[in-house]
Amino acid sequence: MSDNRVCTGACIFGKCPFEECIKHKQGNVHKAVKADMAIMTKGRLHTLDADFDGYGIAIDIGTTTVAAYMYSYESGECVDIESVINPQTSFGVDVISRIKYCRDKETGLSEQHDAIITALNKLIETLCTRQNIDVSQVSKMSLTGNTTMLCLAAKVDPSPMGVSPFEMPFGFGNIVNTKEIDLIGDADVYLSQCMSSFVGGDITSAILSSGMLKEDVSLLLDIGTNGEVALNAHGKILASSTAAGPAFEGAELSCGMAAVAGAINSVYTIDGKIEYTTIGDIAPTGICGSGVIDTLALMKTSGAMDETGYIEEGAFTEEVKGMSAFKICDGVYISQEDVRNIQTAKSAIAAGMLAIINSAGLEFEDVQTLYLAGGFGNYMNEENAAHIGLLPPGALAKLKNIGNAAGAGAGMTLGFGEYQEESKKIAQASEHVELAMSAYFMEKYVDCMMF
Repeated sequence: MSDNRVCTGACIFGKCPFEECIKHKQGNVHKAVKADMAIMTKGRLHTLDADFDGYGIAIDIGTTTVAAYMYSYESGECVDIESVINPQTSFGVDVISRIKYCRDKETGLSEQHDAIITALNKLIETLCTRQNIDVSQVSKMSLTGNTTMLCLAAKVDPSPMGVSPFEMPFGFGNIVNTKEIDLIGDADVYLSQCMSSFVGGDITSAILSSGMLKEDVSLLLDIGTNGEVALNAHGKILASSTAAGPAFEGAELSCGMAAVAGAINSVYTIDGKIEYTTIGDIAPTGICGSGVIDTLALMKTSGAMDETGYIEEGAFTEEVKGMSAFKICDGVYISQEDVRNIQTAKSAIAAGMLAIINSAGLEFEDVQTLYLAGGFGNYMNEENAAHIGLLPPGALAKLKNIGNAAGAGAGMTLGFGEYQEESKKIAQASEHVELAMSAYFMEKYVDCMMF
């Protein structure tokens, strides 16, 4: 074991080098994280209709991943896409840990701002180089992300969101110059309007691009490092975030990792033998969220796990560090503790969907379409997600996968016109539903723990 007791984010890209995650104890030392990666950036991208010269760049700053889309104002089309791991993962795998880093360290905000801006500038330079243009030809930009990510990018201290009453320091929906937030070039930058402290501009952007408001009752689910749910109930917008944690991004699991090269992303059996695929078709180094869902579904179907999540002894089980585990291949497994982590995460998401629908006086049967947003949804086997109870009964018939809807929505606002105003109206008209105070949520949370 390494004597270096400073977490460097290695648990995002494979097994943690320590016996326990000590990210919250990282102290005053910080090291950047690097990885070859494969991030699903595809979405239902819209064509711009704007009378501007040059190019525009829309960026979705996710807690774990960052995706950038370059548009040509001449054609209105997206001409290039690039993505990277968010370097702030080395400060913490979720927004709470990054807020805490700002609270605990005098330089916490500046360190995390510098980290994300450096990454964004490299993305911008890469896109410009590939399109053989100068950065000066980028006239507009649009940034979206959860409230914490936008705060860190815009040099706004997110600390107030870390203590009661968890107030949002700034709601954004404003335009700044690149120089004001240390981005390269000289462009106007629209920062997407946030709904609340823990339902940010990324959900505003996703609602905008999804078209869900055209229906009477529709539901949006974004499963990522955070789990957000938004309900359109006859024009009334209700939104909330669930305490899902980063489990579906591979963090906090024995062999978990982000969706980068070497991650097992699907698991199945052929003739009683476990088979799998990896991102990049290389030797496995861990397992990402989509592979975890497949594995749990397989464990349930094969009888290796009962409905409570208890791992039974069997052909594919072994003992690891004194606890039962389901072996996928040499060095990669799902432990009993991993099952419990995923169990609480999937329960929070499933119960959150049901609770927000209940708060509007509706039933899941009333929902016409369930929009699944986020890159993770593109990898996820929907049938297996329903099989383990992540999605409610009857969800598959209503499901519509819309890819990185936040990135697509950010692209729409590059027009700096009606879509930008519409996104502001969506955020301002939304109502935040506090699930932690809901007795119905707690009841369903317990029910949804079962597999």
